[in-house]
Amino acid sequence: MGINIYMGLSWGDLDESQLSTLRQYGMYLFPSIGDTFALSHISDTIICGWLLTDEPDNAQWNEKTQTYDSCINPKIIIHQYDSIKLTDSTHPIYFGLGQGVSLTTYIGRGPCWNWIASYPVYENGYIKGCDITGYDIYPVNNTDTTTSGKLWYVAKGIDSLQVWSSITASPRVPSKPAWMTIEATKISTSSAAGPTPAQAKSEVWMAIIHGAKGIIYFPHSWIPSYDADALLNDAAMVNTLTSVDSMINALAPVLNSSNTGYATNTNANTPGVTSSNGAVPINYMTKIYNGSTYIFAVAMRTGTTNATFTVTSGTTVTVLGENRTINISGGEFTDNFAADYQVHLYKINTASSLNEEGKIPSARVFPNPSVQSLTVELDPSVECQCSFILYDQLGRVVYEKPKFTERKLIINKEELNNGMFFYFIRDNKNKIIARDKLIIE
Repeated sequence: MGINIYMGLSWGDLDESQLSTLRQYGMYLFPSIGDTFALSHISDTIICGWLLTDEPDNAQWNEKTQTYDSCINPKIIIHQYDSIKLTDSTHPIYFGLGQGVSLTTYIGRGPCWNWIASYPVYENGYIKGCDITGYDIYPVNNTDTTTSGKLWYVAKGIDSLQVWSSITASPRVPSKPAWMTIEATKISTSSAAGPTPAQAKSEVWMAIIHGAKGIIYFPHSWIPSYDADALLNDAAMVNTLTSVDSMINALAPVLNSSNTGYATNTNANTPGVTSSNGAVPINYMTKIYNGSTYIFAVAMRTGTTNATFTVTSGTTVTVLGENRTINISGGEFTDNFAADYQVHLYKINTASSLNEEGKIPSARVFPNPSVQSLTVELDPSVECQCSFILYDQLGRVVYEKPKFTERKLIINKEELNNGMFFYFIRDNKNKIIARDKLIIE
């Protein structure tokens, strides 16, 4: 299926036979921190990291009292992390958090309900006690009315992890990669449903577009009894996820390159794309690799829509994995998102530059990087009453100057924060006439 890491061994410690089997099939392993055999074989390249306590942010089941205790205090997790690093400073430590990352009012946290400050690094929260963060939420399986069937909760939690993994509260720059656990089965008889292959695919790409650097599949089911690898018994799901994993592996160099711009906001339309159905916003991220531009996009609500993307170059777009192309006209291309939470992956084919043809941009922003004031200058062909909007790396508006009448707009440094941003300039007909990355020092 293209899966390359085995996360944990639920039946006990690793042994020589299992290590040999993992090696035979080219699988790496994250054993649990208490695995003494794994600890004694720490130099084996099959072992590539450690698993800390799962979901420490949830209420903890007490076998002795047969009741739930409170969540584990973040101080304990951080102490465990520091202790492990004294023994092994070379392997990364991962633990998965619970659905309270996305649904902050999750009742399963018990008395820790809505304790948001327990998560951020800058609050000495859980995420300080790991090298790779992550979490799980299973919206298709969930039965509560808040999250049930709402796949966008997957992205909402990844957005939170991006903010909470920052070392400082401001500026908030993610310091740790996040992995997303994806539901791949109907987990129990009490589940609302199991995900369709299309829903699982959407959850995967939704997570990646919002910043996830790794994907974990939850393969278990308790129908009719416990089956550790129930996923592998679902041929349709296996086929779809094999295709998804193949695409991720093929695009790995692209996905691991720096973002050149993105707009991810789970409940609103984002800059650079217009959705014909306002109830179905489109989120995306863009990459440039080996001279080619890639746009990875997903519909963030149920329903269908036509999405129009604004680009700065290119003549046609290849829709990856779908055997079709789309023409670019006037710096835009439109595609149909015909199914709930549909995903499209685009590669822009550049035969000539729209900049050279004078179509876009019709405005410029300088100097870039900027250390003092910032100047926005319109081309003489552009009518005034343009709008300048500045977004941070999480797609949030940090500065806006709507419908300014000057042909040259000067923005004082005091009005801006330091960091990397993305700007968009729209004309009086709301059409994007310029967009780019902007660094303020």
